[in-house]
Amino acid sequence: MNQVPKNAEVAPKKPKKKELMKEAVRQRELVKQVIYPILLKHATSIKNAKNICKTLVVGMDAIFMQKIKEYQQYMSGEKLETLNLKGFMNEGKQYEGEWALMEALKDEKIADAKGLVDGMEKELQRLTDKGELEKPLSELKTEFL
Repeated sequence: MNQVPKNAEVAPKKPKKKELMKEAVRQRELVKQVIYPILLKHATSIKNAKNICKTLVVGMDAIFMQKIKEYQQYMSGEKLETLNLKGFMNEGKQYEGEWALMEALKDEKIADAKGLVDGMEKELQRLTDKGELEKPLSELKTEFL
């Protein structure tokens, strides 16, 4: 497996309009001169040509998802601070809780920090669900009555 640098940029650069047009022309030529002739040679019917394309795409998707899973496992052992969440987080008084949690957990492994916070949210949900089971509907403060 190829190792990805910890601080590697994962977002591709946004191409310029001229580059997009050039790439579209290149891809059209690839379809005309490479892909379609291969299908003409190997497909026994239109349905078979569609199946050849679909089979290859499904295979590419499966391998791509496998690579994503490998990268996720690789990164899950890194410290939370390596995600550089600060650049993506909203700022302001209403987000102080998120900032405090992120700062408190920055030295934890990503997988551990995610598990702890997700577990806390699930426990809060379990407790509120339990409370809703015990509380009669007549005690619910409504806004529509």
